[in-house]
Amino acid sequence: MLDGFDEISPLYKQTVLPLLQSLRQTAVEKLWVTTRPHLREELEHKLQQLSYTLETFSDENHFEFLKTFWCQNDWFTGGGNGGFKYKVQIYAKHLIRNQSNQ
Repeated sequence: MLDGFDEISPLYKQTVLPLLQSLRQTAVEKLWVTTRPHLREELEHKLQQLSYTLETFSDENHFEFLKTFWCQNDWFTGGGNGGFKYKVQIYAKHLIRNQSNQ
């Protein structure tokens, strides 16, 4: 996995692309390269592979993720205390609302 292809210095981009192309010719089963959208087409062309695009989280997605993540461990939620889980939900809603306003 190469994370952040778009963050590679332009001086090294022409070194990394042939390396990625070479890796595709080896026994490597999967090659994952992440980038921001402005380099998607170039990578698709150079690596001869269509890309996947991640969808943006909606506010509801953010809320469900935070609630599930924060409530999955008893040490964080106080051992299943329902009142604390309610506070986590309130905090998640406020956090998302505040981030959306920025």
